[in-house]
Parts: sequence; C-alpha cells; structure tokens
Amino acid sequence: MASTRADMSKNTHIRGARIPLITDYGIAITGVVDKDRVTLPVHLAVSARDEPDPVLNAQSREMDGTVTVSNLTIGSTYVLLRYASYKFTPVEGDANGFINSCFDVKHEFIADNSTYVYEDPKKIPSKGSVYYRCVLKPDIV
Repeated sequence: MASTRADMSKNTHIRGARIPLITDYGIAITGVVDKDRVTLPVHLAVSARDEPDPVLNAQSREMDGTVTVSNLTIGSTYVLLRYASYKFTPVEGDANGFINSCFDVKHEFIADNSTYVYEDPKKIPSKGSVYYRCVLKPDIV
C-alpha cells in the first residue's frame, strides 16, 4: 500500500481529483458482444499511437483508420458497417438485422483472400470512438 501512495504522490492532480496527469489509461476491447455469432473478427489500427489529453483541453486529432477483417471465405460478399456510437451497435440478431441497423457507413466487398484490409476514408476523432461490424451479405436483404 505504501508504494502505491508513493507512486500516486509523484503525479500532479487536477482540481483535487484523483486523475494523475503523468499516467495514461487506455481501453482495449478484447471481444465483441455478438450473442448470435454472426459477425466476423475485425481489428482496427489507427494512424497515431498517442492522443491529445482532453483533461488538459488539448485539441482533438483526426486519425486514419485501417480495418482488417479475418476468417473470410474467398468469393463471398461481405458488408462492413461503421457505427459512431455503441448505442446503435447491435449485439444480437442475424446478418439482415445488422445490415438494417443504424450504422453510419456501409462498405461491401467480395473476399479475394481470407483477410481483407480496408482503409476507412472517414477520419476517426481522437476524442471519440467508432465501432465496426462485418457480416456475410445474405442472399436477400
């Protein structure tokens, strides 16, 4: 316990809060809620490893995003969906349910490999979040 207090004392606090200035905390989502298992694995890489600190009122940065979808079947058509909020991102349903949901951007592609790399033309704000889901395009939408 003493070392924790000593470590915390090295940090400068803002407005008496317990948020240290010299320590960064990040979030990594290691799994997607997909109760019906219809989505494919999606990985997002962004163009910047560091982000402006909103606690210090730093300006937001626009980042490029590269989305990689895996476990594809060659020759099949897929739909990659981008959501601006977790509130609109489905957690269950079939492929039609995802395709008819409140996404912001829809990108269709035919797999020519077991993985697909998509350079998203829409920027990602550093102070925001985006969510991607990919589903096999059903015969009837």
